[in-house]
Amino acid sequence: MAATAWAFYHTTKKKLGEGGYNLSTDLFNLALFKTAATNPADNPALSVKSQISNECSGGAYTAGGKTLSANTWTATATSTYKFDSSDWVITATGTAISAVLFAGIYKSASAGGGPLLCYSQLSTAAFDVTTGNTLTIQMNAAGIFTLAG
Repeated sequence: MAATAWAFYHTTKKKLGEGGYNLSTDLFNLALFKTAATNPADNPALSVKSQISNECSGGAYTAGGKTLSANTWTATATSTYKFDSSDWVITATGTAISAVLFAGIYKSASAGGGPLLCYSQLSTAAFDVTTGNTLTIQMNAAGIFTLAG
């Protein structure tokens, strides 16, 4: 199965409206979560990264994930804006990164692990990235998400 489209956490729209994110200048991390992680679709109260359990570990992956690079917030058409970044790539070294199921993007360098932005279910079943192999999360050509008016 291909990954699901990025979806906002329940609290994201409120935070966007209140100015909780600056999509042009804030830093964002992408973190990986296991099968037993708190499912964002089942828990509308999630608001910060530290509320999500069972983050992945192993290989070159470290707690908190990895910063997205080349973030952009640009106008693509009249009244349409796109948030995008470079593809996210990690190679498992030494040990496997095991039981990967969800990816979550959150604002970095914030108290409480940072406000959650969006998530994607990467597969219908958890998978391992074995030593020496690379996981690439390729961002959609249309961007991580768009807002149109």
